[in-house]
Amino acid sequence: MKETYSPPLQYNHRQTNNTKPTPKTNTTNMENYEDDASYFSCMSRLPSSQEASGHKKKVYTIRDVPELTMLFLKAYTRLFEVIPDLETKTSSWSAELAERLHLLIKGAVQSGKTRILTALALFMTMVHKQSVIVLVRNITEDSSQYHDAWTEFMAKFEEFCADHGVLFDMEDFDGLPPSYFAKDLTIRAEEEVDINDEDDDDDDKEMDILDAMLSGPTMIVSLLNVHQLQKVNAVLGTVRREYEDMIGITVLVDEVDQLLYGEDREKVNPGLDRLLSEADHIIGVTATTWKPLHDLDKKFFSTDNVYVMTPPVNYRGIMDLSYVTIKDLPKEKCAGALASDPDLLQFLLQHRNDAPMMVNRRGHDGVLRKDRHPLLALINTERLIAKQSSLMEDIARHPELEKKYTIMTYNGKCIEIYAPLLSKRVDLQLPACSKKLKRQGNRLICRGGSLRHVLQWLKKQPAWWKRFPRILIIAQNMVGRGLNIVSHDYKWHLSDFFWRPSHDAEIANKMQDQRGCGIFTDDLICRVHCTLENERDLKRGHQLQEEVYQRTDGMEDTPIAEALQTMTFHKKKVPQGKISGKKGGKFGGVIVDTPDDGGLSMEEFGLGMIPEEPEDEEAEDKASKKKSEPYTVEQDEKRLREKMFPKWGSEDDVTKIGGFMRRLEHDKVYSVNEIKALCKNEDQMSVTLSHLIQPYIPSSWIFGRILVGDTAQGYRLNPNLVEAYLEFF
Repeated sequence: MKETYSPPLQYNHRQTNNTKPTPKTNTTNMENYEDDASYFSCMSRLPSSQEASGHKKKVYTIRDVPELTMLFLKAYTRLFEVIPDLETKTSSWSAELAERLHLLIKGAVQSGKTRILTALALFMTMVHKQSVIVLVRNITEDSSQYHDAWTEFMAKFEEFCADHGVLFDMEDFDGLPPSYFAKDLTIRAEEEVDINDEDDDDDDKEMDILDAMLSGPTMIVSLLNVHQLQKVNAVLGTVRREYEDMIGITVLVDEVDQLLYGEDREKVNPGLDRLLSEADHIIGVTATTWKPLHDLDKKFFSTDNVYVMTPPVNYRGIMDLSYVTIKDLPKEKCAGALASDPDLLQFLLQHRNDAPMMVNRRGHDGVLRKDRHPLLALINTERLIAKQSSLMEDIARHPELEKKYTIMTYNGKCIEIYAPLLSKRVDLQLPACSKKLKRQGNRLICRGGSLRHVLQWLKKQPAWWKRFPRILIIAQNMVGRGLNIVSHDYKWHLSDFFWRPSHDAEIANKMQDQRGCGIFTDDLICRVHCTLENERDLKRGHQLQEEVYQRTDGMEDTPIAEALQTMTFHKKKVPQGKISGKKGGKFGGVIVDTPDDGGLSMEEFGLGMIPEEPEDEEAEDKASKKKSEPYTVEQDEKRLREKMFPKWGSEDDVTKIGGFMRRLEHDKVYSVNEIKALCKNEDQMSVTLSHLIQPYIPSSWIFGRILVGDTAQGYRLNPNLVEAYLEFF
């Protein structure tokens, strides 16, 4: 695909299950904006419906908070669009275990699922009067990100209520639910907890939460680990034992396919099972549901309790991204992580002088304006922290990449930043965050902060387009599920994703890796650099999941795993990689070889947008490997003398390599700086030194072994080519 930034592909996001598209009449609907700040900023400009119609504005009191909550959620979230019958369902919900409700909400990757979680938490606490436990992955930034989203959401809700005449006394938790991190609880045996004990320490946060839960609905955010689940269960144990009739509990599970299935669940049992058994209702949210679809044991979710989020109109998903094909890594290992990946090196060399790109960004007024955007690339190739650091050093020290890129490594514990053009005097305080950077020369360390705060800090620096025009983020598992790689104001997002997943990666993880997806107000489309095999599996996995849920629409109450077993699919719709972690990753549906499989046609499935498998994969693989083998020295020199020198030396040649050859002196030994200067043409790098000192490799940028030498002794024209050089140049 040509590497240009064009409008996203017109992919038809099908309406599945019982969700319907919302008419685009309310310009304040969240689907028209990519972040909280964007669409909530409209609230102060809009009159109420009563004011707009000329009627007297209704006066609300504290007793009307449930009604105000419903107005707020309907106006500024998509909760009731995603679950249209939520009001009728919850009106008849019972706390009896036998009537517990399990809901599964499936949304696209980075399509606003966190907003649905916060909306559900507000609905359950303010309307249904239940306390809420939010379970997130065992990654601290996941809990911080959700808690920040909740805090901002509640601030806007409080502002909304104030505009309608209702004020809250936060000191007494009068009305608004307080929120806590599970990590802040203290652990002690349930029998030691006595909420009537007046001698307890006032600072004991476990007591605070017990008091809060007895005063009204409360929200707790917990990581999925043994320690935090133990704390949550200790509190709930006391509540259930002493006040069972007073407290209802709803558990909201982010990334439900990862948290409730497989290894993650086994690591934290029996604590997780205990928490789920205490819950009145369980609602899970995820973008990938392959594990629930293969769950024939627990049968946790049924077809009539699955709801599909239709992406907003300005959402860019897996089928909308631009794909650039790279090759598999060569089997021969080279010294250094960068040298081992020729495609990555070529990408970095190709873009090392790029200026910030100009994008068209739509403002809150609907007007398109030009805006600068850096090259922001995620490199997802190394899984070990040590190798990620090694790759950073390889890039920073490469003679042709030195000072060309701002580089970050992120491993969950800290963010290390290499910023060679950072000014001497700079404020190290991160915006919208209490964290501060530590500086060591041109290196910065951020502990406890997030990527979005660091990116926002870079964006706020004077003349960032000169100091940080090209930014690389080297990470792997930490930037998969749940984390947006965007600046805090959402105006910077990924322009490139260099992606090499492990060979045994599940399809769900490949889909979750796509951090270039999202809701954006500009026309910059992320380029995904990956092999054809990974592109094919990724697109098939995405489209296949969409079709599965389209087929379940209207089915009677059936476990979704059993429903999948009754479906047949053409083999070209099914990925070759592992579908799920069970039974060797095999697909649970029936695979057939006939075009009419009872579902979508091949055209509706989008087969034309998916790379075809070669007729004979084994033969093509062998041919590809043979083609990519480097020439021997003899073959290379013969090719240069007999084919390339005559071509480059002709009078009508205008190639960059031809210009370099004409500037080269056949009897001179060049220093590294001199040869770099010779490579430039009108101050633009025309050829690369590394492409002139090794034998030719087909389908690569390497010209051949034109020069010999090294950094210490200098470089000169290959003596075996001097005679041919003098003939043609």
